[in-house]
Amino acid sequence: MLREAGRLEEFFPVESYLDYGYRASPEMVEPFPGPGTPDARFCADEVTQSVFYVAAKRAFDIAFAASFLVVALPALVLLAIILQIDSPGPLLFIQQRVGKGGKMFGCIKFRTMHENAEELLADILARCPDARREWESHHKLRDDCRISRCGKIVRKLSLDELPQLFNILRGEMSVVGPRPIVSAEIEKYGQFFADYTAVKPGLTGLWQVSGRNDVSYDERVQLDVKYRERASMLFDLNIVLRTVPAVVASRGSY
Repeated sequence: MLREAGRLEEFFPVESYLDYGYRASPEMVEPFPGPGTPDARFCADEVTQSVFYVAAKRAFDIAFAASFLVVALPALVLLAIILQIDSPGPLLFIQQRVGKGGKMFGCIKFRTMHENAEELLADILARCPDARREWESHHKLRDDCRISRCGKIVRKLSLDELPQLFNILRGEMSVVGPRPIVSAEIEKYGQFFADYTAVKPGLTGLWQVSGRNDVSYDERVQLDVKYRERASMLFDLNIVLRTVPAVVASRGSY
């Protein structure tokens, strides 16, 4: 079985499937009891299943991202032109986000904010206590003055995240998984941060189909934990199918 796993890892850039055998405690990450104990998390058959799930997930990611980019390329070019006319400057916004295993990577998005976004944020947080409380709670603002006119529409439909298809092709993200967070959000996960880092962040996930910003941050964390516990190809496909109506409805999206 281990030889078979080795052959799979030659073709798919996956991390150790044994990550699925660990959980977080407030003090450290501890392995679950091994096979044969009452609290065993998985047996050898489940390890094999995890190997094939990770390999199948990577194959799906590549096929999905490559196909989508080919089909949607004309629309992406048009969107890029519109965004440039609306807010001249860099087309893309690349921000360091936390990936699988806690490794940082450059998450790519269409730039939907004004170039002086950081200065605008600092100013509004300094002047408005309500905005400061909202930012500390959700790390987002419902009425965000940093966003350009077209950017508001693009973000509403989640089109600004389409460049992350390149992150998927590079193996930094997956089609389905937790939304990638910035390092400032790590403390919000507490003991569940190990659950977040056990899988690759995703273009879509349980948070996106469960209300997005209408969900509290604590609920978002629990959704990420739930995904990690239930991860399977059928569960991933279910989330992908639920993403389309969620995007069209734009519930909790701003």
